[in-house]
Amino acid sequence: MGASFGGLSGAMFGAFQGFVSPESFTLPESIVVLACVVLGGMGHIPGVILGAVLLAVLPEFLRSTMGPLQHMIFGHEIVDTEVIRQLVYALAMVLIMLYRSEGLWPSPKHEDKIAKLSRRAGKKPVRA
Repeated sequence: MGASFGGLSGAMFGAFQGFVSPESFTLPESIVVLACVVLGGMGHIPGVILGAVLLAVLPEFLRSTMGPLQHMIFGHEIVDTEVIRQLVYALAMVLIMLYRSEGLWPSPKHEDKIAKLSRRAGKKPVRA
């Protein structure tokens, strides 16, 4: 399922760009993809989509608010909005890994499903 989304997005990227080369995929793009997966929740496609939406909307929100906010408080822009975006990525990654390591929308636990099915059948679940 995840590979189909990756293939579809790759096809859309190629159609949008007109061509694809290895230089199209740099380290910052890889970091953004990793941040989406970790923030949303590894192993759960809706969580990854949530992480991607947050990391797409949040920088644009910060870009439109942080510049005017800095001008209002300090009279000029102290920190570039691109630096603030990178700081937000790093801070979000650290906070998620510290306080919610499974992500914002983690995958359902397979053990819980097995335990529920075993209870329905009237058997105790066996732990390996």
